[in-house]
Amino acid sequence: MAASRDGARVALVEPSSHLGGMLAGGLARTDVDEQERLIGGLGRELFARIGRAYGRAIAWRFEPHVAREALERWLDEARVEVALATPLATVARSGARVVRAAGFEARVFVDASYEGDLLAAAGVPHVVGRESRTEFAESLAGRQENAPFAGKQFDVAVSPFAEDGRLLPLVHGGDPGVPGQGDAKVQAYCYRLCVSTRADRVPIDAPPGYDPDRFELLARYLRVKDGLAFTDIVWPSALPGECYDLNDKGAMSLNHIGASWEYPHASDARRREIAGEHERYERGLLYFLAHDARVPRRIRDDASRYGLARAEFAETDHWPPQLYVREARRMRGAYVLRQRDLTTDRAKSDGVALAGYNIDSMPVQRIPIVVQRSPGAFGAVLNEGYLTTRVAAYAIPYRSLVPERADCDNLIVPVCVSATHVAYSSLRMEPNYAVLGHAAGVAAALAARADVAVQDVAVGTLRERLRAQGAVLDAEG
Repeated sequence: MAASRDGARVALVEPSSHLGGMLAGGLARTDVDEQERLIGGLGRELFARIGRAYGRAIAWRFEPHVAREALERWLDEARVEVALATPLATVARSGARVVRAAGFEARVFVDASYEGDLLAAAGVPHVVGRESRTEFAESLAGRQENAPFAGKQFDVAVSPFAEDGRLLPLVHGGDPGVPGQGDAKVQAYCYRLCVSTRADRVPIDAPPGYDPDRFELLARYLRVKDGLAFTDIVWPSALPGECYDLNDKGAMSLNHIGASWEYPHASDARRREIAGEHERYERGLLYFLAHDARVPRRIRDDASRYGLARAEFAETDHWPPQLYVREARRMRGAYVLRQRDLTTDRAKSDGVALAGYNIDSMPVQRIPIVVQRSPGAFGAVLNEGYLTTRVAAYAIPYRSLVPERADCDNLIVPVCVSATHVAYSSLRMEPNYAVLGHAAGVAAALAARADVAVQDVAVGTLRERLRAQGAVLDAEG
C-alpha cells in the first residue's frame, strides 16, 4: 500500500491462497500491549479500516474474515496486482541485484514473508535459532537456565518418565544444551483459533490417529495440580460476533513445543506436513480436554462449550489456513538489532518505526531435568526457552531492513529483519510488521524512482515522508 501510494507499480505475490497472514488468519486479538501509541501511519490506518466494519474509530480485536475483507477492499482501491497461489519458484540475480522472482521482474523486491524465503533464495546471509550469550553480549541469549516452576512451566513436579523408564510423549530427549549456549532451535508455533460458544459452532473432533496417551504428561499435571480451570490451560480472548481468539497459556497448551525446529529450512511439502502435525496436536489437545475421563469434569464441561467459529475459514473446514510462524529465518543485514538496542541504546538516527512490546519468546524445548531438593532429588519437566521482559519504546533502524550492499542491493526485508533472537522476540508482532511494512514500501518506491540501491535511499527523506503519512518515529510522539 505504501509503495503504491508513493507512485510505484506494485505486485503482491502470495504462495498460498490466503491473503493477510496471521492478521486474517486467527490472531484476532492484536498484540498492542505497551505500544498502542507507537502504531501510526498505514499500520494504524489498517486497524481503523477494520474498525469501520464495527462502527468504531479503530479495532484491535476483530473477526478474521472482517480483516480479510478490509485488506481486499484496500488493495482493490489501490489497484495493487495480487497474485495468490503463486510459489516463489526460481529467483534470478544479476550481480548484487535480484532481477526476477516468482515470475515478476522489478527494480526493488520486498520479502515480507514469515519464512524469509526470498532473501534465502537470493543468497542473502541469514540465521535460524538462538545466538549464544557471548556472540552479541546479550544476557538473555542462548539456552536458558533451569528454572522450573516459573512462567509457562509445570509449577508442581511432574515426572517425565513412563513406568518403563522411557520419556513420555511430547518430552524431548537428546542434547538440551547448556545455559548460555546458542543453537538452531526455534520457539514454538501454534494455530491461533477463532472459536465460538454459539449454537452453530463447529465441533472440534479428534484428529486422525488420535491417541489419548499422547497427553499423559498433561493428565499427570491435572492430577497433582489442584484448582486448574480450562482458562488456566488455554487463553480465550473475547472478540466481536460472540467469538474468541484462542491462544497458548499454560504449561502444556496450544504451543507444539519442539515441532517447529525443522520448519524454517524445510521444503514446501515438508512445511505442509509440519503444519499438519501442529493441527493434529492442537485438535488432539482440545479433544482430550473436552472428553478424556482423566480431565476433571469442570474442565471438560468448559472445554466442550467451544467449537470453531462457523463464520470463519469455510474453505479450510473452519480451521485457520495460516500456521503461526513466530520466528523462522532472520537476515544478517547492514545492522543487527540486539538486546542493548531495546534497553540502553534505544534511539537511532535512521529509525523508521518504534516498537515497545515485551521481549517475548515462547518455549523452545520441553526437556527432563533433575531437581535437587533436600533430602534428595526428583525428575521434573522444564519448558525451556521462555522469555518475558518489559522494554521501553525503541527505534528500529532502516539498516536492519536491508542487506549489506555486497549481498543484495535491491531487497528490503520488513519481517525477517536483521536482529538477534532476543531482539526479534519483541519485534515479532503483527503491528510491528505493519509499521515496518509501511517504511519498506516508501523506501522501495524511493529507491525505484531514483534507480538507486536500497542502501542509498536518503534516510532523511524517508523519515520525512513517513512522518507526513502519520508514522510515529519519536517516543514522545
